[in-house]
Amino acid sequence: MKTESQFRHEGEIVVFHHPTYDHISKSWNRGEFYEQELLNLVQSLNLNGCYVDIGAHHGNHTVFFSLFCKADKVVAIEGNPVNFEYLEMNITENLCENVQAVGVLVGAEDMDKVNLYWNDENTGVATTIKREQYENTAFNQQKTLDDILNNEKDISLMKFDIQGAEWSAIQGSKKVIEKHQPIIIIELMAWNKDDTKIKQYFEDIGYEITRTIKQGNTPMFLFESRRGCE
Repeated sequence: MKTESQFRHEGEIVVFHHPTYDHISKSWNRGEFYEQELLNLVQSLNLNGCYVDIGAHHGNHTVFFSLFCKADKVVAIEGNPVNFEYLEMNITENLCENVQAVGVLVGAEDMDKVNLYWNDENTGVATTIKREQYENTAFNQQKTLDDILNNEKDISLMKFDIQGAEWSAIQGSKKVIEKHQPIIIIELMAWNKDDTKIKQYFEDIGYEITRTIKQGNTPMFLFESRRGCE
């Protein structure tokens, strides 16, 4: 079943359409954005340019970036077709005119069909990794971020939250990352087998972890280019 939540933030009414009882909606029903501490940090960076929300889900971070940060543009990427419908609804509902929504999966290479798995209680954990407890399945095409973002200018921030597919996505976005040197925010759960590879890659290209925020069981790492910090 579909429902909606609304609350006021910095004087603005924010509305989110979502499935009833979805995990992230608990924050909205308390009158705040999900991962509010992380979003406050992003806001404090005062970044202009293009923000890329990879794993945009229903638009929690996208809407915040659009309405409450200095982003000139937000590219919101969500590969789950069900979540993408809600993402588009919430972009429209909140008049986020500087947002471009892209409904594909991202990875190391272009693929015509990739399977996706999730459950109804927490649609934010949709993953390309097959898990027995996830009863819902779908499929979508996969593209590289280098292709999707090829024509974007001044990419200042990229947020990755794609349930274990982060390394694959990074492999397909090295040109963009190394060209623009954006702030990188990435969820790295303890079970992510690519944790070491990801951290080593960013170290090798001159990045360092400058902040770690953990809300509940979700650790988010903020990487900054040492070149940008100088």
